Amino acid sequence: MFWIDENYRRQGLGRKLFAELEQYAKSKNCKYIQLDTFEFQAKPFYEKLGFKCIGTIKEWIKGYDWHFMRKVL
Repeated sequence: MFWIDENYRRQGLGRKLFAELEQYAKSKNCKYIQLDTFEFQAKPFYEKLGFKCIGTIKEWIKGYDWHFMRKVL
């Protein structure tokens, strides 16, 4: 699970953590990073980091779409 407390958002922490994660994944010869998020969460943030939506379950919980995303390394 990845979460940045609201008091610490918009400071670049998420971007820095994902940069570290990406470097670590590359060092382990991973081919991609995959994650999931609901539409009310951080989908635009992940898209800015280069993740692409590879699938969606419409109205999964309380009418919210559940997105599956991947970034090829």
